[in-house]
Amino acid sequence: MTVAMKKISLAEPVFIDEPKQAAVDALENDRYTKGENVAKFEEEFARYVRTRYHVSPISGTAALHIAFGKDHSEDECRKYDMCLGD
Repeated sequence: MTVAMKKISLAEPVFIDEPKQAAVDALENDRYTKGENVAKFEEEFARYVRTRYHVSPISGTAALHIAFGKDHSEDECRKYDMCLGD
C-alpha cells in the first residue's frame, strides 16, 4: 500500500502590489544595476541606517571586497563599480 505524502509549507509567500510592481519595473528597465531606483534605494537605506556613505555593489564578490576593506585604486573602483558615494 502506498501512502501519499502531503507537503507542508513553512510559509505562504505574500506579494504586496507596490513592491511587486517595483520589482517588475526594475527588471523591465534597461538600467536595473545603475538606474535611478538604485540611487534612490542607496540614499534611503543610508538615511535609515544613519550613515553618511552608501553603496550597492553589483555582485557578491564586490560586496565582500568592500566589507573586508580591500584597497583598490580609483580606476579599479570604477571598473568594478565599487566606489563609495560621498
